[in-house]
Amino acid sequence: MAVALTGVAARGYRQGTFWPELWKAVRYQGLPEDQTVWGQGFVAAVDSLGMPTLPDMPMPYLGPILMHTGIPTFCLEDYFRLITQRRTTDRGLDAEGFLTWATAPGREKRIQELDVPARRFLQHGTEFALDFVERSFDLLDRLRDSAPDLDGAGLPARVLGRAQELAAEGRLDLSVSRSPTGGRTRTERPTSTASWCQASASMRRLSVFGAISPPRCGKPAPPTPAIGSASPTWTRRLCTA
Repeated sequence: MAVALTGVAARGYRQGTFWPELWKAVRYQGLPEDQTVWGQGFVAAVDSLGMPTLPDMPMPYLGPILMHTGIPTFCLEDYFRLITQRRTTDRGLDAEGFLTWATAPGREKRIQELDVPARRFLQHGTEFALDFVERSFDLLDRLRDSAPDLDGAGLPARVLGRAQELAAEGRLDLSVSRSPTGGRTRTERPTSTASWCQASASMRRLSVFGAISPPRCGKPAPPTPAIGSASPTWTRRLCTA
């Protein structure tokens, strides 16, 4: 249930529209009351998997589904553009600085051009959002190469594919790269499964259904503290797709 709904939301969400895409994907003529049934099933599924149910989100079912999705493919172009614009303006910008700028209290207009799921993920995604933004910075740096190596970016294939499309079409300004001394250094995947499991604890906290996909190590993800006092404190994983 959780895999299906986040997968459809990640690839099928369009400008506030999700349920029609779900019914099309499952070949079912859903009724309004079916949204409640499926939504309750999603909440029960993520709760049974030890993930946050996010009961305080607007729209009690669609809100949590989209938050667990991360940033849907439909929203990625505006998201990547905003990052590149900020990097052009602030040459020393890193992921944490970008997220601080984007989520500053009283400055909601800074990310107004983003669709609602992307805005909410940045505003309330805490450490999960920071990790996603950091990987996005790394991805944009890699795309500056003529033959970019994207294996170590640690993002879903749909995110990598969309970024490559936008770069090939000249719709992203990749002229500015991360400062050599700015931001955190990305850790490439170790060659052995054992060392990869040890190095990717923070990745497993974000990864469940495809955001980052390290090997299954048989260990539960440790609690994750929130990074912002104004955001909900999530101590369990998201199932971003």
